[in-house]
Amino acid sequence: MRTIVGLLGLLLCTPVAAQQDPGLSGVWQDLHTGGRLSFTALPSRLAQARVVCVGESHPDAAHHRVQLEVVKALHSEGPVGIGLEMLWREQQPHVDRYLAGELDEAAFLQAVDWSNTWGYPWELYAPLFRYAKQHGLAIFGLNAPRELVRQVGRQGIEGLSLAERLKLPVIDLAVPGHRELFERNLGGAHGAHGGEGFERMYQAMTLWDEYMAESAARFCRTTPGTRLVVLAGSGHIGGRHGIPLRIERRLGEPVTVVLPQALDNPEDLPDTSEADVLVHTRPFELADQQAPQGLVVREQGELWFVEHPGNLTALGLLEDDVLVRIEGRAPAAWAGVGVPRNLEVLRAGRRRLLQATGSYR
Repeated sequence: MRTIVGLLGLLLCTPVAAQQDPGLSGVWQDLHTGGRLSFTALPSRLAQARVVCVGESHPDAAHHRVQLEVVKALHSEGPVGIGLEMLWREQQPHVDRYLAGELDEAAFLQAVDWSNTWGYPWELYAPLFRYAKQHGLAIFGLNAPRELVRQVGRQGIEGLSLAERLKLPVIDLAVPGHRELFERNLGGAHGAHGGEGFERMYQAMTLWDEYMAESAARFCRTTPGTRLVVLAGSGHIGGRHGIPLRIERRLGEPVTVVLPQALDNPEDLPDTSEADVLVHTRPFELADQQAPQGLVVREQGELWFVEHPGNLTALGLLEDDVLVRIEGRAPAAWAGVGVPRNLEVLRAGRRRLLQATGSYR
């Protein structure tokens, strides 16, 4: 991490709203030159690479708008496909039927079981899908089947059967910096499970990255002349250790990384080892979006965490709390977004029962 003087000057001298290019949703910065990217300059900058990976914080509408702008910019330069963490590779027939007009949105969401496959509000992703459908762009799922990842999180790679291991891509568990980044992102939560628990979690995370990278590389090999935009959580993309590096190894060519983020601490900015383009985002609300009013959970290896606490401050949740029970049930049984009043969490190695004491709003 380093301070970028040019970006600091850009962000601190005038209000963000006054700095934004009217064609873009935030302030776009080329981290290699330190210069700002305009709406007209963006397509040619992004088109320097065959593959562009764009991160996201899943519930952040501004990040999704940035992703759509990347797709539009590259589409103006030629054919482009879109690879999504949000869908499994095996769900492709349903995606193809949606794009062909054989399924409307409601039927598509039911076919892919969106609320369980992904769980975040469809309205965050709908503009991207609609644009792709309208313009004939390819969309495909990158991700591994959830049960395969869960098995690795529970048993480790060595605990899989031969048939299950044959489904795995080549997995590199020794990428410099990747394990350390994963451990840093977990904080102290993994400590309660000991070394073996952490190792299984790390194997599951790396399986995600390798599987998605392999899906992306397959698309590039089979569609020469088409650029690819990979959309996934910033934890899979930022720092390059996850998906980007593993695509580069498979294709033998560089990948461009775009990270949208609110710069709450302008002294702590990514450098070119972590990303190529940084987007300082402004708040953006979709007209038909309902922000989650309860708890959104995510699975990481064999542990469950709070992804979006919504307005659950009455429960006293902390970012690194590991979810043990939600309303007396296992986190895996929690159906997407909801409003619980009783949680059991693991915090610093000790179990705590959290109960709502006031209003959620």
